[in-house]
Amino acid sequence: MDIVLFVAASFILLWAVSVIFKDTDKSTKPTEPVSYKPYRADKSWRPVTRSSYTPTQYKGSCWVIDGDTIVIDKTHIRLAGIDAPEIDRPYGQNSKSAMIEITKGQTITAILTGDSSFERVVADCFLPDGRNIAAELVKEGWALDWPRYSGGKFRHLEPVGIRKKLFEKNMLVTGKHPPEHKTVGSLLKNNIAVRAHCFTCDLTLEVAPEMLKAAYGDDFRLVGKLGSCRRVGCDGKAIFQAETDEGFAPLL
Repeated sequence: MDIVLFVAASFILLWAVSVIFKDTDKSTKPTEPVSYKPYRADKSWRPVTRSSYTPTQYKGSCWVIDGDTIVIDKTHIRLAGIDAPEIDRPYGQNSKSAMIEITKGQTITAILTGDSSFERVVADCFLPDGRNIAAELVKEGWALDWPRYSGGKFRHLEPVGIRKKLFEKNMLVTGKHPPEHKTVGSLLKNNIAVRAHCFTCDLTLEVAPEMLKAAYGDDFRLVGKLGSCRRVGCDGKAIFQAETDEGFAPLL
């Protein structure tokens, strides 16, 4: 009897121990495996470096290259919306001198437009008092409004007759003078191409000399003549240009 009780007690003890260890094992081990994802940095964040950072403006004193180009912080900046004579052309030095006079001792703010021109960024440049440097140059007669890029916003600032003055002088010095064949008949006889250019909206159209001959005759002279711009909504005048060995030149 004692042996039976001993065996029974042993079985009960073993069963109790097995139950205890089984519960402990469940409490320490997860029922489902946990997957761990490797850490990855947020791709939307990037450290700011000189190679990745693109400025939207420059500010500081400037070095003058010519009548429409300055340098700030080693960056060449082209003034937006105007065109000044090249440095080696008539009035080029005058335009540069005017730019120097306007910007001398000033802190210039150049707000980039997002465009570029011949390895120069394009910007609207302002003086500390808010004046637009391009507008100042146009008002003084050392630069012209460039409608294609300005929308014509500086045109009303141009002194009377300044376009003909700057354009005609450049033609005479660079050799792009009007051809000798200035009548419609002479242009036709020598097969010289003719076009009309509007300085208000920058539109350029080819002109058929045959139509001019039919309307006005062989002796009609285009020199100094202005035509109405054909672009809808533009009230500008177009000057006639004739082809030369160096390109088209105005018939002045």
